Amino acid sequence: MENNLIVRNQDILNLNKKELKALGLLQAEEIMEAGFHSATDLLVASKKLMEYATAFNTGLKESALVELSRDSQGLVVHGAKVATGFTGDRIDYDQDPVYANLKKQLTARAELLKLAQKQNIADTDTGEQIPKVGIKTFGVSVVKVTL
Repeated sequence: MENNLIVRNQDILNLNKKELKALGLLQAEEIMEAGFHSATDLLVASKKLMEYATAFNTGLKESALVELSRDSQGLVVHGAKVATGFTGDRIDYDQDPVYANLKKQLTARAELLKLAQKQNIADTDTGEQIPKVGIKTFGVSVVKVTL
């Protein structure tokens, strides 16, 4: 069985990540310039393809783990390294009462700082005037696709 995945007359299995991204951007630009399709229609189609690809990957992981268990160094397939890894254990910090209390205090302080962005307020316990802090990251316009 031949392994080809052709897009724009190119076998994408032979392209690296940078080339794949460039191909995707180029194709989107060409389609929009041609004016044959609605950008929102294609955006929804792209989102659906991403959902499909994510589910497809999930469906292959167990079989891939079996294949990779035979080779501890991993494999190189179509120029991509495929290997297993371990995510590591997550410590449940919230079980520590000191940590939980500090987290609660930080959450409460964050709420005060958010409120202080809109109006002048003081901490009711200490009388401290809550300062207006700067914006770390400004919001941007986004396009949301919900399936």
